[in-house]
Amino acid sequence: MLPLALSDNRGAALLVIATCNQTRNRLKIVRDEDSDQLKLVETEIRMKALEEETNYIENLNKEGQIDRETTYVTEEHIHRMRLAVTNRMQYRSLFIWTTIKRSVYKLLQLFILKRSVLDGRE
Repeated sequence: MLPLALSDNRGAALLVIATCNQTRNRLKIVRDEDSDQLKLVETEIRMKALEEETNYIENLNKEGQIDRETTYVTEEHIHRMRLAVTNRMQYRSLFIWTTIKRSVYKLLQLFILKRSVLDGRE
């Protein structure tokens, strides 16, 4: 049998794990329902956060709290993060556009094939 302190800790740990699992499951349900809207909001928040981070770094540089090299390296990192967010949006747009083009192409092929089959029968 476990000592009282260990059983309390184990019980507390199991409670925390169970709560985390319930929260994760609730978030998954919400995420599935509103995933597109949440992705747009997430992208907006990321871009705003990167803008605020840039402002903060500029203020630190103006106040002389960080040197020029640190400012440069940090701004380069922020720039790469912006590109990553933007590229993800562009990738989604490209994927959607490609899917639409393929669908239209397949429909046109289907109609052309049906037309040629019908013309061949007459």
